[in-house]
Amino acid sequence: MLNVKKKLKSVLLYLKEYLSIKNRRIYEPLVLFFICGVLFALFSMRYYLTFEVQKGYSCLNATALLVDTWDKEINRNDLFAFKFPLDKDPIFPKHTKFLKIARGIPGDVINVTPHVTTTMSHKITISMIPVAEKLKRDLTLIPKKVTLGKDDYFAMGETIYSYDSRFWGAVPKDNIIGKAYVIF
Repeated sequence: MLNVKKKLKSVLLYLKEYLSIKNRRIYEPLVLFFICGVLFALFSMRYYLTFEVQKGYSCLNATALLVDTWDKEINRNDLFAFKFPLDKDPIFPKHTKFLKIARGIPGDVINVTPHVTTTMSHKITISMIPVAEKLKRDLTLIPKKVTLGKDDYFAMGETIYSYDSRFWGAVPKDNIIGKAYVIF
């Protein structure tokens, strides 16, 4: 045991001498770079940054957003990211990433008309006519009542250009990527 202590002490003395002030200039930046790399890797495992690039046709009033992929507990009016739920759609392929606001949560009843969407707690006056006309949808088929299941969310944008749950229905919980936050 005494011999192991002596060897350990000699190794520590050698390291202390090796990492003297002269050598610190070389190793300190490397250690700092390594620590920064580990922190960045940990950050990017949980978060990703996304940008809204559809100027003029955006469905959100934001440019840069941060998505927390570990936080999937979505509440009413939370901004969240999800994979597009439909198998066949004329515009987007399945699993396209979307960012919308959760206007309805499990158990809610949503009433949709061309000009107004009413949730359990809000009356949202965002017309869906511009998108419906662009998609050549029959406006008489739009008024509907949607009751969300135990794992369903009703997603809407903030502008008249939003292609959202009013057109294609609820977002299943399994499709949620995470809660999103507006940076600017």
